Amino acid sequence: MDDLNTIASQEAQRHADDIDAAVSAAVRRVQKLPNYADLVDDLVRSAVRHLIADCRHHENVAMRKDGNSYGGPAKVIAGSAVNRIASDFYAYFIGGRTLGTIKGEELTVIAASEAERASGHQFNARLCAALRPLVPEGKTVKECIKPGKLRSIFEGLNGKKRKVA
Repeated sequence: MDDLNTIASQEAQRHADDIDAAVSAAVRRVQKLPNYADLVDDLVRSAVRHLIADCRHHENVAMRKDGNSYGGPAKVIAGSAVNRIASDFYAYFIGGRTLGTIKGEELTVIAASEAERASGHQFNARLCAALRPLVPEGKTVKECIKPGKLRSIFEGLNGKKRKVA
């Protein structure tokens, strides 16, 4: 999988603004690897794992919606059998596990992992919000913001002070 990660990283950089081109180029290179058959098995397993995670995510969202966590009651009310299943909050998925199966000593590690992911998404949201007033419609960030200014904004949002030389 290291070969695959290296190829993916290189093609992601080479085709920074075109994910389809990056994927196509990476697939062509990966198909030439001597361990291609093993990679295919690993990738299928990984894809299925992600599909299962997506299903769990959708179940979590449904639970949150039913619990009015998204700004009000659900507009479509499920039947009593579905409600009995959805009300089992022990089945809520977090950190790749159902909440009911997590041991006390695991909660701190899972909490830290979830907070780290959330922090990254929050930073991205703050960055985009800070850049929006500086980048007009139809223009790119690169066209409107000089590298030094972008670094300053990035570091300011990240809580780092720029060192003066």
